[in-house]
Amino acid sequence: MPDVDRRRTRWGRVLAANLIGVVVLLAVLEVGVRLLRPDIGPAGTEAALFQDRAFQDQVGFSTGLRPGATGQANGQIVRVDSGGFHVYAGNAGVPASAPVWLWLGDSVTFGVGIPPDSSLAGRIALAQDTARVLNPSVLGWGTADYRRRLDAALADGLRPDWVTLVWCLNDADPTRPSQPGEVSRAEVARRDAISWLNRHSRLYRLTKSVALDRPARYFAHDRRLYEPLLDPRHDRPESGIDRALADVWAIRDTLAARAIPFEIVVVPYEPQLRPGDPSPQLALVPRFRQRGIPTLDLLGAFRQYGGAPADLYLWSDGIHLSARGHALAARAIADGHGAGR
Repeated sequence: MPDVDRRRTRWGRVLAANLIGVVVLLAVLEVGVRLLRPDIGPAGTEAALFQDRAFQDQVGFSTGLRPGATGQANGQIVRVDSGGFHVYAGNAGVPASAPVWLWLGDSVTFGVGIPPDSSLAGRIALAQDTARVLNPSVLGWGTADYRRRLDAALADGLRPDWVTLVWCLNDADPTRPSQPGEVSRAEVARRDAISWLNRHSRLYRLTKSVALDRPARYFAHDRRLYEPLLDPRHDRPESGIDRALADVWAIRDTLAARAIPFEIVVVPYEPQLRPGDPSPQLALVPRFRQRGIPTLDLLGAFRQYGGAPADLYLWSDGIHLSARGHALAARAIADGHGAGR
């Protein structure tokens, strides 16, 4: 027995030493990545910014910005005003009686990972002093959320003077995220672990980026969502893009009944700026315009950018724009706004 105890003790010490060695090695690598790659920031958004079931209809509900909240999104401070809109410095000097420019969108319009005043809507607010820019956008929103938020704003007495919807290609998939109770505890634990790693480990994010071309994978998935628009058959089952477009037509009709101008801005993915990738916009944009909705397709402006396409997006992210991408989008919108695109 003493020999067995000694062997167990020895193996326990070896195992502990190996575990300590692995932890030390990972810590050294983490510090090295943070020093050598400061462009890799944290990922994740604080739940304190959001209010569950803020907007509801007979079909479902939408999360909204929590009025008066302050929190971090990818390391950037985000503030919400008392009405549930993003706080922008450009609105500070604009009187309450000024015209209202309402923005609808998802995480791209939210400006995740970007200082609020460097985001698309924030830059528009700073560039002019004749209108209040109100942006209620939330991460994960889709077309049904845009419709619910607009309906709630109108019911509360807000009458925007014009409305801009920023279309991200994943808006073609109106499927909502899983609600509490719809996934197993093991899956919840896995998602929580990944969320923790995204927030705290730059090494994890670098390793994931090296192993996977995530922008290309996301674009390949979302490009397929537009295939039904190219199907000439009229008896095909209703698809996600059909449901998403139905929400857009409902938004258009709601605003048209009130004589409120409505426009759409379509934001490209980074892989679309590479050679050889077909464009879902070729099937999408004409449908908006055929319905009388002025539409600005940013793909042309982004393809004319002289630098590396990845510079227009967050690091290892082919969807969310960098500060440079937001600036380019804001210039294109400011140049074309009101031009009857």
